[in-house]
Amino acid sequence: MAVSQLGVAPEGGRSGGGQAHFYALPSRPDAIALDAVITSIVLVFHRDASVLFDPHSTFSRVSSYFARYLDMPRKSLVSFVRVSTLVGDTIFVDRVYRSCVVTIGGLETRVDFLLLCMMDFDVILGMHWLSLFRAILDFHAKTVMLAILGVPRIEWRGSTDFVSSRVISFLKAQRIVGKGCLSDLAFVRDVSIETPTIDSVLVVRDFLDVFLADLSGMPPDRDIDFGIDLVLGTQPYLFHRIV
Repeated sequence: MAVSQLGVAPEGGRSGGGQAHFYALPSRPDAIALDAVITSIVLVFHRDASVLFDPHSTFSRVSSYFARYLDMPRKSLVSFVRVSTLVGDTIFVDRVYRSCVVTIGGLETRVDFLLLCMMDFDVILGMHWLSLFRAILDFHAKTVMLAILGVPRIEWRGSTDFVSSRVISFLKAQRIVGKGCLSDLAFVRDVSIETPTIDSVLVVRDFLDVFLADLSGMPPDRDIDFGIDLVLGTQPYLFHRIV
């Protein structure tokens, strides 16, 4: 069952027209507090994805992180989609992944995903998908039932246990730091990637006798005195500018 939910620009560029609009998803803690959404692990292109069933959202979307597993080209929208975030900011989205496979209870469904930078979920299934497949949401029981005509009803049970997310958005971090909260800057390195050698660094490789190949650690805290030698009896030196 394929569905075309979002327009795609023809070859040669975008067409004119107004901008579509929808509101952005709540964060995972906000979703839990609302108790008006259902989350679950669902197969998207046969890969486990953290999914939010959100009737408050018009379109469905995929995170930038999970999009790399879709193994399909993304396309341009006919016009930008304007996303209003919960902190009052606006994001313009113009990329879409069309006809992506979402498997619910063994049934393969199709959905168009807007590409959106989000941290709490891999995929958001909005009203376009929910209405197309006649989804019935039971927020109390945390179940999703697909009542498609001509197909036996499929019931999918969502998650009831949540683990609080320890990741917050940059916008939220900026706000709480602005209110006086302390912040630390951490350096994270991927240990699975080979560490570059010191002679691969520009400038440094020209002075290998100065820079050590291996640093034993950070230098100890110590005072450094800078001295300037003065010569008695010298006269002020005048710089003449040549034009």
